[in-house]
Amino acid sequence: MTDANRASRISEAARREPTAVELEELGACLDADSRAARGHAAEALGRLALAGRDVEPYADRLGGLLADTELLDAGVRLSVDPDAEGWFQPRVVAFAAAALVLTGSVERADTIESAVRAYERSHPEFDAETRTVTAVREVGWALASVVIYTDGYVDVLVSLTERDDDLVRRVAASALSDVAEEYPPIRDAFPDETPRLVAVAAESLASDPHPRVRYHAAFALYEYALGRPELVRGRRDVLVAALEDESELVRKDAAGTLGLVGATDAVPALRELAESDPADRVRGSAADALESLGEPE
Repeated sequence: MTDANRASRISEAARREPTAVELEELGACLDADSRAARGHAAEALGRLALAGRDVEPYADRLGGLLADTELLDAGVRLSVDPDAEGWFQPRVVAFAAAALVLTGSVERADTIESAVRAYERSHPEFDAETRTVTAVREVGWALASVVIYTDGYVDVLVSLTERDDDLVRRVAASALSDVAEEYPPIRDAFPDETPRLVAVAAESLASDPHPRVRYHAAFALYEYALGRPELVRGRRDVLVAALEDESELVRKDAAGTLGLVGATDAVPALRELAESDPADRVRGSAADALESLGEPE
């Protein structure tokens, strides 16, 4: 049996019967020469962590996976419901990292930073900030995919939005916005934790010092307002204050959200934004919000 076949069998067992997997065999597959074997083993590592297996003795292999440039683009399919067509696909190494982070099998901040740096290196064609933005989204999506897949780990995700490290909060906020955007289409329902996640996003929008964190928080509120406007309506004061944010992306999504929640009290601020904001997309978002509120320019 080839290493790839052996690792594929382990990955399938990790999905169907995780208690039956021999961890020593997993370790050998994580170190295999075959790229396919390492990919299957990375998937198994993540699934076993989520199943409650003690994978900490193998967590040190994550560094090698993150340095494995051949493997970073490989995807993994996570079935939400075996009888449903809905599915989503994070990168397999990012998925393994997210599973280890959320289950506490690794030091969370260091692992998130290592994962972001790995995915930054995989995009040498971009400028530095674009590389970081792309990598943050990749790792954030992996975290969100695990939260959606397991319908759990919200406490951990929330705790990551409260870290001192800007990069960790950026990843966590990106994951938060992905949960807001993707959970209803994938699960066909909002999670029970939605009111709490709305509150977390509003707090991040109101107080986080990093503009990209505030942007992801504003986008999360916009996505929740699309489906559950009643849960966001009480955050109008935060959204109105965000109309003056230094980030045009924040201003844009705050304006759009105010339109979705029927915030007629925000009409004067939205009208000023539509008339004088320096960014075209912000003026357009404010104009659209005014129209949805029955107050066209």
